[in-house]
Amino acid sequence: MSNLLVQNIKHTNGTTAQTIDSSGRISEPNKVAWEAYYTGDNLGINSGSNAGLTYNNVEQQGGTNFSTSTGLLTIPVTGFYQINIRNNVYNVSSDNYFRHGLIVNGTGYNTDQALIFTWTDISKNNATQTISSSDCRKYTAGDTLRPYARVEESGLLSAGRDYANFNGFLVTVT
Repeated sequence: MSNLLVQNIKHTNGTTAQTIDSSGRISEPNKVAWEAYYTGDNLGINSGSNAGLTYNNVEQQGGTNFSTSTGLLTIPVTGFYQINIRNNVYNVSSDNYFRHGLIVNGTGYNTDQALIFTWTDISKNNATQTISSSDCRKYTAGDTLRPYARVEESGLLSAGRDYANFNGFLVTVT
């Protein structure tokens, strides 16, 4: 049996594809993944407008460049991405809607700029409602993504990793 002893696997131009540390763990710089979430006081959501969400905590790899100050995720590598969003809203009257999704490359929050992932009707006054969405879609390097929430009347978005979460990963490069 033979052994291949390497620390880095690189392209001839010097770009590193993989690094193997002394414990045998493999690091791949273009293996993109992130999890952003919101902690702190619950967020007020005004009625009838798409409110861009700014999650203030992030764990990431692969140069995703998620900004906790703007709420924007910049796509580093063109390819298909699995995207997941989870949000919880409360203090909304019955017979009103709650929805969330992504704004892609948008500077405003008009409904034609937003991808609506999930929509639900609040069935009970001041009920707590959690919605989760997943989507696999192709994005181009440099695209910006920002989660949003919208309620028909004002409400509160719950804080906490389990209640306000935006995560995803690169499935394949195209």
